[in-house]
Amino acid sequence: MGKIADKYGNILANIAKGEAMATSLVALDYSRPVQAFFEQEPQFGSIHSVFSRAVNLSLNKTLIAVLSSELQQMPNGLRLSTYEAKQLFARLRPGESIILGKGALSIPAYELLLVLPTRPAWEPRPAIETCNWSRDTVRQHVRSLVSYLAERVFQEGLLSSVLSMFSGRVRPRSSLAQLAFFLLHELMQACWQQDSVLLTEAVQGLAGLGPGLTPSGDDLLGGFAAVMALLSQELSRDSCSRASLAETIATTAQGRTTSLSCTLLTHAARGEVAEHVGTLLLALSEPITNFSRVLQTAQRLQAFGATSGSDTLAGVLLGLRTLEGGDNDFYREGCP
Repeated sequence: MGKIADKYGNILANIAKGEAMATSLVALDYSRPVQAFFEQEPQFGSIHSVFSRAVNLSLNKTLIAVLSSELQQMPNGLRLSTYEAKQLFARLRPGESIILGKGALSIPAYELLLVLPTRPAWEPRPAIETCNWSRDTVRQHVRSLVSYLAERVFQEGLLSSVLSMFSGRVRPRSSLAQLAFFLLHELMQACWQQDSVLLTEAVQGLAGLGPGLTPSGDDLLGGFAAVMALLSQELSRDSCSRASLAETIATTAQGRTTSLSCTLLTHAARGEVAEHVGTLLLALSEPITNFSRVLQTAQRLQAFGATSGSDTLAGVLLGLRTLEGGDNDFYREGCP
């Protein structure tokens, strides 16, 4: 134990002096929230999980994602070039120690030092305030998107449950979607009525629902919370902000699902979202004649992961419908 402590002490001293380790890498880009971790005093953490294009680092009850540049920017992420990511991730193992702070990420087992580039941080909160928002325009975009999606088959995840709330021709297909159906109605009703007790009940049922590192229920809650945090003031029929409800969603989910889901839900409650989610939300402000742009960004989101993208899209659609007054039948007009 003494040798390990001595090694960490030497690494911390080297970081403080700005001295190079055996291998040094410079990230391609990074998010604003991640920058704060690099600027703090050095803290110890560990490698949480390793995948071919992503490594999650555990630090102070949150996860930081080191990603290949093949992937979209994430609110909790920084990216490496595809080549550097492939070479590095093949060597890393869960449980190995890290040190983060004083401008660098150190992985002592490999004498590796990762620093941020001099370029400005990527902002994960989309610039909603720079757009001209129209409830009618967004409503038309959503109706067109639902019409497009209703013609396709979604066997897995929760998208079919949400589409069934818009179109009578769609029915929840998977057992998971059927299980979630009434919870989604409850979520929608709770947020429209701003009923925190009912909201807590719905989130408790959805958090952790489904398999994977980010279960379907969590991905849906992330898209839904992002809409509440970013667009409720602009698009809600009663002109009331529901940003505080997004915080309730994230808080309620803590301890009920995976560490990565909890991290991403915390970011979503602040309006901090993945690049492809933010791009879709901004596209919704464009004129109706630009629906092709909305469709393109929705397809890009949908292609993310096995079901994560589709479930996040489901949460966005459910959130937008909620802002129109909850369980009304408006969207059924004009839908197949």
